[in-house]
This record gives sequence, C-alpha cells and structure tokens, in this order.
Amino acid sequence: MSELILDNKTCPLKVPGFHNIPIDVELPQDQFTAGIQDWRGTIRTAKELAKLGLINTLTERQDWHVRIFHQEEIARWREGALASSSLINDQTWSWCLKELQDKARDFGKQRHELVFNTGSGVCKSDTAISSNIQSELHDAAEFLTNDAEERIQHQYVQKSPVLNLVDPSLFPLVYGGTKVLTGGQSCGMDQAAWSSCTQEGQIAPEQPQFPRENSRLHRLSHECILPTKFQWLPCEVEFTGPPGSTDVRITSYINNLHPTNRNMYSAIEGVLASCIKQWNEIIIREKWNEPSEYRIGHCKPCPREPIRIRTYGVDWKARFPEWAKKLPEDSKESQLSVEEYKRMCTQLEEYLQEPESKDKHSDPGTAYSYEDWKAGRTGEAIVGPVEQENWGPVFETEQFLLSNPWMEPYRWAYEPKGQKDDDHQFYTVALQDEFRGKGLQVVVKLHSIALSPDTPAFSGEDWHTEGNANEHIVANAIYAFDSGNISEPQISFRQRLSHAGERYVYDKTGAADDSETTKRLRGRGV
Repeated sequence: MSELILDNKTCPLKVPGFHNIPIDVELPQDQFTAGIQDWRGTIRTAKELAKLGLINTLTERQDWHVRIFHQEEIARWREGALASSSLINDQTWSWCLKELQDKARDFGKQRHELVFNTGSGVCKSDTAISSNIQSELHDAAEFLTNDAEERIQHQYVQKSPVLNLVDPSLFPLVYGGTKVLTGGQSCGMDQAAWSSCTQEGQIAPEQPQFPRENSRLHRLSHECILPTKFQWLPCEVEFTGPPGSTDVRITSYINNLHPTNRNMYSAIEGVLASCIKQWNEIIIREKWNEPSEYRIGHCKPCPREPIRIRTYGVDWKARFPEWAKKLPEDSKESQLSVEEYKRMCTQLEEYLQEPESKDKHSDPGTAYSYEDWKAGRTGEAIVGPVEQENWGPVFETEQFLLSNPWMEPYRWAYEPKGQKDDDHQFYTVALQDEFRGKGLQVVVKLHSIALSPDTPAFSGEDWHTEGNANEHIVANAIYAFDSGNISEPQISFRQRLSHAGERYVYDKTGAADDSETTKRLRGRGV
C-alpha cells in the first residue's frame, strides 16, 4: 500500500471505498490531522486556560488592537483582569500584555486574530470578508430561505427555528446505493452533461461493517464515528489567480445546491478565499513514523504553537515548621510524658487549622520567558517529568528520607526527574501553494436560525466535531453573515487532550486520588 496514490481524476477511480481500496486506508506519508480521530493536544494548566480566556475576551473589545498600546487603557484592563480571576496575577498579566501587543501588530497585516492558540488555535475576524461578499451571500441566502419555507408549508412539516438551506446529510453518498462516476471524469457544473453522466455511473460498492483489524480507524473505532453506510460529498475547489493567491473557483457542484444559483456559488468562493488564509494559521500537520519491530506505522501530530506553562507537577510552596522536624517517630511516642504528648497535639491541631496553602499555580515566565516561548525554546519544565527509565529507589533519596521521616509523604518531590522535553519546532502552511495543482475538497453547510414569539430562544447545538472519521475533515470555518434583534451569540470550543499520567509528578497516595485537586490545577473540564 506504500505506493498507492489517491486520485479522483484517474481511471479507474483511486479513492477509499472503490477498486479494492479500503474505506479506512491510511497512507504512509505526512498529512494533516483530522480533528475527530487524530489530534490530541498536551493537557494545559488552569492558569494557561485562564490566560487564553482573558486574551480572547480583550480581543473582542472595539479597537482593541489600538487601545492595547495606550497606557491608560492598559492600566484599566490590568485592573479588571486582576479582579476577574484569582488565576490572573501581575506576572500572568505581564505575559498577556506582551502577547496581546504582538497580536495587535499582526492584526494590522492579517485582519484576523488568532486566539486559543495552544497546540491548535481559532482564527476570528469581523473584517476578513468584504461587505460586497457579505451582501451577495445575504441576497442569495434570502432566495434559498424563501424557497425552503415555501416547501415546508406545502409539506406540513413542524416548523423548527433551524432551517437547513444546504445540508450535506441530505442525499449523501450511500455505499451500495449511489451511482458514481468511476472513470475519473468530473461531473462539473454543466447541467446539460449530467444526464449522460448518470447513464455511465456505477453503484458505489458496499463496505464492510467494521474497519480492518490493525488499521488506524480500527484502533479508533471505539472512540469515533466511522460509518460504513454513507459519507458526505464534498465539492471540488481549484485555485485561480497568480501564484500565492487564495482565490478559488468551485468546479463541481455543492451537494444540494443547484449550480444555477450562480450568485451563491460566487459568494461561497469569496468566503473560501478568506478562510484559506485563516486555515493556514491553524491547520496541523502530522509526521509519518515508519513501523518498527515494536510498533506499527503511525502519524504523530505536530502542534502549531508551544505550551506556555510546562510543568509535570505542582509547584509546592509549603514550609514545614521547625518544631515539626522534632516530632518523634511513631515507635517512640510511648516514651513521651502526658504533658509533652498533649503539647504536641495542641501544636498539630493549631497547624492543621491554618488555611491550606501548600500548593501554587505555576506562573508563566518561570521556566522560560515570553521571548523564549516565541522562539520555541520551551523544553524546560517548572517541575520536570518522572524519570521513567529508573523506577527503583535511589540511594540518596532513601538516605534523605530516613534522616527526614516527616518528608516521606512528599517522596515524589525528591525522586529523580527525567530529561527535559524537546524545544518546539515551528512550521508554516500555505494551502494555496501546496495544493495549487490538486485543489481542495470542501463540504458546505448553510442554515438559518429564525426566532419568533412562539420560539423566542435557541439553545444551541450539542458538542460535536464536524463530520465523521471517513470524511477526514482537517479544518472548519463558520461565517455568520447576518443577524438582528437577538442577544449576542457565542461559539464555544473544545480540543481533545492527552494526559500521559505516568510522566506527571504527584503524591501517589494523596493527590493521585484527588480528582478535584487535579481539575483545579490542570484545568476543569478540558
């Protein structure tokens, strides 16, 4: 399979699910990560998540990219940030200010903001798409909306606030049912040629119910959706204009959007040209690792940006009182007088009544500076990872704990740490150059949400990742081109994270079982 090259323009058709190519085929080469199955970021601390949230909030403010350089605004925003969360302190704000000012400089060139950029990222903009394209899209969507509402009235369908104007789940590719042009020719945009194409089409072959054993999708089938009955149909997009341009033209029809809606197609092409620039900022590559004696071949995702706070444990700040070092061992308690025992119990009770302050959220800039982070010099950790090559007791550690038995509960803090991580490797993506010859495949969805006195609210959608595993969607774009008479809508984002618990340093008999402590320090619900 290493010599296989997928191509939907050849004869016979060389795509998954056709001509003996498995639907879950995995090519042994570098590729982009599909969010539903490939990407897992490194778990972040609660403080880094708070920083990301603060940066996102401030970049929502009017003219933030100008105001962030005004000292009066900086002082006002700093005061509000410190009051907004106990996780934001002066050191954290100092980092956020530097990052915001760098983002403001980039905004002047790119006209979009990159936020939540930790591993992956989110691009947002109110100005990336021109008012002409917005107006064109609005007018074309209004025509589709009127047509859809008229159909619903005639079908007596229960009205919903959500009206799907272009729905890829309607009439998808159905294995064992849909006719497909297997000769490699394109159906194009010319309706006159469609009738002859449908005569030549063959039925898409049925697929096995389960993915092949030992394939990547077989390993992931228990945690992602891999339908073998159907698949969304993308449209073909080719690059136009001079080299480096992101201008595009749709060359095959959008499923469930008739090509006679030329104004809509033109508007979508304009939106895509802007989306490609932003996808270049966040799309994630994964490097192919050849199989070896101990592992099968696999792809490893390469994050776009490094972690801001690298730590494999809690930065403990507790200081044991001097009198605690003089407490007798359990075996010698019987030698104490009653008065001595009561006095020690009183000291312990008073100490235990003091506020809990034995741990501290790690601050940015502790292991490496903001300038180091920008340069990718981020391998150093505040608390290093566990030394996985040496699980046995270390003589020096044992001697120390024998001499200081009161430190035994914190043995983990004194055990050897592993080597630091590799520094971050930055890279760039330019889809308009890399795929200028091949083009892109894009799935288009279009819907409206209309509220009324009968349905005055919309609760939103459930958490989901667009598409299924067999659609290999590597980037998404959402464009809200019209809204009115509603409260401000919001979009929430999640990313899948990986927690290599064996590398983290914690009290094996205490903190390991304390899920609330873990959530508080590492971030809740991530």
